[in-house]
Amino acid sequence: FIRHIHKICGADSEPFDDDTLQKTVVHLCAKYHKTLLKIDELSNSYNQDLLFNAKCAAMFAEEYAVVSLAGDGWGRERNPDLHTKDLLARERNTTEFFDNPEFADITLTIGKDREFNAHKVVLAGHSTSFLAHFDAGHSAHRMSFDNNDDDPAIVLALIRRMYMPLPPDIPLPSYADLCLLARSFGCHAVASGLEIQFMDLLIREPINARYISSVSKVCGPEAGEHKNTALSEQIFQDVLERITDGESYCESFARAVKAGLVFNPKFAVRLAGQMLVIHRPRRQ
Repeated sequence: FIRHIHKICGADSEPFDDDTLQKTVVHLCAKYHKTLLKIDELSNSYNQDLLFNAKCAAMFAEEYAVVSLAGDGWGRERNPDLHTKDLLARERNTTEFFDNPEFADITLTIGKDREFNAHKVVLAGHSTSFLAHFDAGHSAHRMSFDNNDDDPAIVLALIRRMYMPLPPDIPLPSYADLCLLARSFGCHAVASGLEIQFMDLLIREPINARYISSVSKVCGPEAGEHKNTALSEQIFQDVLERITDGESYCESFARAVKAGLVFNPKFAVRLAGQMLVIHRPRRQ
């Protein structure tokens, strides 16, 4: 069992074109960690950084940060004195290096004039895009995002999130942009956490301009290359639940939907079908 985990997710595992299997194994390990940590060989392998490679370790830390912070880490229940590697603690330790020139080996230019002191090991550890860029042999000590269509404030928020595990202090619609940008940069572990936080905020937001803007950014016709099928489906289901539960279908939302600003054609058709079901006359 442990050999199979090593083969798929371990430090010496072969790279996969499709990481679905790795994600599944990491998810199951995290879900059943209380049982698995009772296996001494597996717990020791984790503590020695042999169970997961860097990518899978980041997935594990991001999904189950709350469990780790609660002191329920691998091996800790079996032996309180066991030296357990807390991956989230490592991430917290990078906070002091945010925009810190110490040990910085690359300067990022974000927007027209915002320069940021960064560290390739942090960028590559969170982003497959940065990892591929550095693996390709690009040794430049400067990178520029000034020609990118993305909002510089959102790019900076993503870089900040790579160094700091705290939720970003940004408006709800910008949160949607951040989730999409994280996926486009290949920051999948970071994106998973951001999407959970984003949905927690969205479902508590009434149907207003902020809500409409957030929905349209992910589910609308202009989602473009940052389109995220899983997140867009979650958001669409939230809309359906609100309508089905009888929440006021406000006029501004109805106008935006009718104008084709909120949903792409696929979601628009599904919404129309649901509205027909809701308002279908009941047989006497």
